[in-house]
Amino acid sequence: MKRTLVLAASTLLGAVIIAVALVALSANVRALSGDLAALTREVNRIAVDVKSLADDLATLTDALTEEGAAGDDEPCPSDVDATPPAGGV
Repeated sequence: MKRTLVLAASTLLGAVIIAVALVALSANVRALSGDLAALTREVNRIAVDVKSLADDLATLTDALTEEGAAGDDEPCPSDVDATPPAGGV
């Protein structure tokens, strides 16, 4: 009888410990899920900004490399061969 009581008490204690551990684990997983959702939203916002920058860069590149535009008959002056100023740069 005493052994049965000790066995029942230890089984009940083990079940309570496991239940508490599962509840704690569930809370941690829920918190992690919220953090992951927030991180996903932030990455999506960054992706929209990067796409916008890429579109702007493509537009700028197209504008700068557009051929046949008016005023493209003469080459642009270059300062590569110019002599440096007397005081230096």
